[in-house]
Amino acid sequence: VIMSDGDTAVIRVFISDDALTGGVAQSWIVLGFLGAALVVIAALVADRLGRSMVQPVNELSVVASRLGHGDLSVRVDPAGPPEVEEVGIELNRLAERITRLLQDERESAADLAHRLRTPLTAARLSVDGLEDGPHKERLIQDLDELQRTTDFIIREARRPVRRESEE
Repeated sequence: VIMSDGDTAVIRVFISDDALTGGVAQSWIVLGFLGAALVVIAALVADRLGRSMVQPVNELSVVASRLGHGDLSVRVDPAGPPEVEEVGIELNRLAERITRLLQDERESAADLAHRLRTPLTAARLSVDGLEDGPHKERLIQDLDELQRTTDFIIREARRPVRRESEE
């Protein structure tokens, strides 16, 4: 320290080793617990963030699998990040479109089979007018087979969609 008269004075302070190192161990322990707590909190936050992304994708996967196995009634509840939510919405649209297309195709097949019944009945009436013999018998058998096939097509077209596990 420089004094007012220009002389220099030196001040020395002595601290005991106990006073110098006192509380350092406690501080390290507190810092260690704080560090460990922050790591645990960070792991929990990362887990929650990961789940918020993985769970909606898992649900999409389950719904897509069920759709692939023929369960056209299943839909996904769009959730998660915007991109995953958009995929869920589009998957639901796709399922609706597939359902409509299948219904339309089934209706078309049933309608076509119904239309075949009229000429089939006319052919049966024409065959009934033929003389008895092997040709008439063969024609009647062919018409019976055609009738069974037509009935089968109508039944299958009116039936709900089968799942792969039922086939």
